[in-house]
Amino acid sequence: MIVVYDELYTHHLRDVGHPESPDRVARVAAHLQAQGLFGEREAARDATDEELLSVHPAAYLDRVNVGFAKLQML
Repeated sequence: MIVVYDELYTHHLRDVGHPESPDRVARVAAHLQAQGLFGEREAARDATDEELLSVHPAAYLDRVNVGFAKLQML
């Protein structure tokens, strides 16, 4: 099994009530490691718009981009 993982994932959505919490990510990584399934890793990278649109509607991507632009202005 190839796992895409970066320690940065453990900071994503920190202090936000969301299923993809840093603690969950860390627990999954530890479990995979304990089971010997965390050997082959692929470097993390940003998804392309094409990849995102293959699993999310365009309106969602637009909403994320607007929210990101607002954060950049802070």
